Amino acid sequence: MKRIAPLLITTCIGVALTTACSESAGGPKLLRLQVSVSSNGTAATAPECIRIPVLHGSRVQNQIDVDGQFTVKYDAVPEQVNLSFHQVENAETLYRAIAAETLEHGYAEELTVVTLDGEMFTVNLTSACQ
Repeated sequence: MKRIAPLLITTCIGVALTTACSESAGGPKLLRLQVSVSSNGTAATAPECIRIPVLHGSRVQNQIDVDGQFTVKYDAVPEQVNLSFHQVENAETLYRAIAAETLEHGYAEELTVVTLDGEMFTVNLTSACQ
């Protein structure tokens, strides 16, 4: 019994330290969506990093103004982020509802956006903020 006690104490301390030293705070994973807009290879606006809220009932809403040419409105809830484009051609086909699960597994998409004035922009969406 004397030999088992030190081993048991060492095992318990090791488990406690391993658990206490975890780098994860636990709970839901922090998810993000980066929206980057460029025109002719030049950034039209600074990349926007949208943080997806984790608390049930939370919501993050805002809009990105792209040089006064068009806007990207976003509405993020824990389950998904919705992106809508305004003052652009074919706005309904550009609309995106991206599930949190999709962001968690990695997401990247490039969209071509044409404003009502005929200006062309590239919008890159990615789940990794820079």
